[in-house]
Amino acid sequence: MGRRPLTEGQKAEKAARRRERERQQRLVARQAKQIEDAETHIVMMASRLAEPTHQEGK
Repeated sequence: MGRRPLTEGQKAEKAARRRERERQQRLVARQAKQIEDAETHIVMMASRLAEPTHQEGK
């Protein structure tokens, strides 16, 4: 016993679901990368501001 073949409509729906799932995965990955980049930027800027050349009164 095997599976019955998918109709053309079912194949199209399956492909559309796959594309949407992949699009969502790319979106989540892109958002995570943006957050990571922003956090790195904040850490770098904070460390630069903590350097003696950037302190007030110098």
